[in-house]
Amino acid sequence: FELSRLLSTTTTTFVAGCPNGGPIAAVTAPLSTGGGSGGGGIGNVSTSGFGSRTTIRIMNNSGKLMAAIPFPPKDFSLFTGTQQIQIHRSPGDIIAIGFTSRCVLVVVLRDSLVLSYDLLGKRVLPPFFALIDRNGERNLGK
Repeated sequence: FELSRLLSTTTTTFVAGCPNGGPIAAVTAPLSTGGGSGGGGIGNVSTSGFGSRTTIRIMNNSGKLMAAIPFPPKDFSLFTGTQQIQIHRSPGDIIAIGFTSRCVLVVVLRDSLVLSYDLLGKRVLPPFFALIDRNGERNLGK
């Protein structure tokens, strides 16, 4: 009972289903990143006690595991022109998951960084920012 209460007050589980039935996705993350920079920026480490990694699970509608996607990915980087920038995020940076009408899993992070995966856990698009800041620049977690 105590473990259940602890988990319910320190973590949240995001669940999303494909349109018109079919596979579902789930991920458990801490309620906050616990870091001071807000947004899991470069060098920000989760101090929530949850840990720095989680797994995004994609299951068929009977619950059989189809894919397990480690988060954050080990090769988590952005390409800006000719430069490749390594980025660091934690499970607490996840704010939403959902599926498109074509059953592409979309994971949205606190700083508007978007990740997309197919039903087998393979990346569909490179990571991108959905929003830009007031100066018209992308927030690279600096």
